[in-house]
Amino acid sequence: MYDTPIAEWNIAMMINLARDLRGLIRHQEQAVWDRDKRFQHELRGAVVGLWGYGGIGRETARLVKALGLTVHVLTRHGVSPRTH
Repeated sequence: MYDTPIAEWNIAMMINLARDLRGLIRHQEQAVWDRDKRFQHELRGAVVGLWGYGGIGRETARLVKALGLTVHVLTRHGVSPRTH
């Protein structure tokens, strides 16, 4: 039920953290034009690790794969196909 919105929120937070959105906004408020690499960091090619592979983990994995990230998953019982 909440798998998709939470997975999308996960993606948004990954991008915000990777590009230091808080720092970027702080600079905008101070009228500072900083073209540092940290504000241009790309996620493509990165590796993301997920703990658990339930609905939220699977949807997050699906979305990050579409963005070009490699996914590693940690589960207690391994990854198996869903039957429903």
